Amino acid sequence: MERYAIIDLGSNSVRMNIVHVNKDGSYTLLDQAKEMVRLSEDMGDEKTLKPEPIRRTIDALKLLKKLSIAYEADHVYALATAAVRMAENQDEFLERVKNEVGFDFIVLSGEEEAYYDYIGVINTVDIDNCLIVDIGGGSTELIWVENREHRAAVSLPIGSVVLTENYVNAGKKGLELAVDAIKAHMKAIPWLKNLKGIPVVGLGGVIRTLAKVDRHQNNLQALYLHNYRIPRKFCDRMFNKILSTESAELSKVNGINKKRADIMAGGILPIKMIMETLEAEELIISGNGLRDGWFFKQYNEAIKEPIRFPDVLDHSLENISKRYNINLAHSLQVRKLSLKLFDSLKIIHGFTDEYRTLLYASSILHDIGMHIEYYNHHTHGFYLAMNSRLNGLTNAQIIACAYLIGMHRNEKLKVDLNPFEIVVSKREFKRLSDLALILGLSEKLDRSESGTIQDLEVEVQGTEVKLNLYAESEPTLEMIAAQDYIEKFGANFNVDVSIHYVGTL
Repeated sequence: MERYAIIDLGSNSVRMNIVHVNKDGSYTLLDQAKEMVRLSEDMGDEKTLKPEPIRRTIDALKLLKKLSIAYEADHVYALATAAVRMAENQDEFLERVKNEVGFDFIVLSGEEEAYYDYIGVINTVDIDNCLIVDIGGGSTELIWVENREHRAAVSLPIGSVVLTENYVNAGKKGLELAVDAIKAHMKAIPWLKNLKGIPVVGLGGVIRTLAKVDRHQNNLQALYLHNYRIPRKFCDRMFNKILSTESAELSKVNGINKKRADIMAGGILPIKMIMETLEAEELIISGNGLRDGWFFKQYNEAIKEPIRFPDVLDHSLENISKRYNINLAHSLQVRKLSLKLFDSLKIIHGFTDEYRTLLYASSILHDIGMHIEYYNHHTHGFYLAMNSRLNGLTNAQIIACAYLIGMHRNEKLKVDLNPFEIVVSKREFKRLSDLALILGLSEKLDRSESGTIQDLEVEVQGTEVKLNLYAESEPTLEMIAAQDYIEKFGANFNVDVSIHYVGTL
């Protein structure tokens, strides 16, 4: 078992992740800490870190040091980005931090910062092509991703704090100059003009704040910020609202931290202009970035795996399964049977391949609720699936998977679904209830949790459906256990289903 403390000192805030790695290789985020230090405040043209921001930063780092000690972190990585990277008095600052706090900071170049942003995103968001935009306080990183590969990256010396102090605070004229500055930087990126229509993935505190405001306005607080989607029109509306609202009033808007209100306009402006240039219709939010990318580098090297996971969803399912001690052999058997039934019965159920993905994931996690208690484990499973950072799926897909898990037993799910119906409609929940019958039936076909059934074949003739089972001997326990689901499936889809043992393979 090992624990990692990863610190990210930016221009606006300092953050730390505490990640625990278990003996079986699974990992979980134990804690996060954040302090707004505004390190780049008043750096000016001379690019020097000033005494008061330095004092605030050192005080915050001392707190993080205590937290890392309390968690008995085996590895502590302290990473510094734009403010320290640009500072003329960088050496003096780092020496003082070393003497007063004990942290040896690694100062990342803009390209390195962009690379670890990319690793943090590509390992937790299932996306092939995109432009990743990380808006920090002192810089903005743009990373072009094609076929999940890191194609190109650039770090621009503009961020929410820099744009606010140098331009936006000067009023309308300053805003015009900020637009001109951003346009000039964008024009100097030769590959950017070729990315029209590509999805945009956003990182950084200001971008997450946009998502928080959107969640509040649409009553979607139950959804993750990670992989949350907001339309470009909302970004435009928020920018106009911010420009016309004093910071003191803006901080009263649900989702906006009062310590961030004054830099919101400067922070939103780059993403607004980038989305307009690329004609992107929505902004995909990533809650993972530099700190996560750095962790994956250390973790994947330790387990001797490539730094980029081959499949985001598969890795996430494996990690969650280990964390909750899921009977993986049983889950894999249920998945095998579920997908065989799904594929063979398409002419009956009419579900698209997107639903197959839901079945693929929920079959692995269907018994996750057993981690809490056998009784009502389907209800516990709904909660755990909703709150275990299942990467590789959208918010709507996570809700759907959680619902399938909650419905996999022939019992009522005791969950209030009203908060989720903005994303997944009542009609869709009804459709998912039908899909859950396939999951429930597949689980019963492994009632002994021993993989008794070697394979199954499905014969469909009109409204007659035959399930032919192959096993070493007659799987009586499984056949009896499956009977209730067979009858319910037949009633829901207006077919007559029978089950037969036909011998061994």
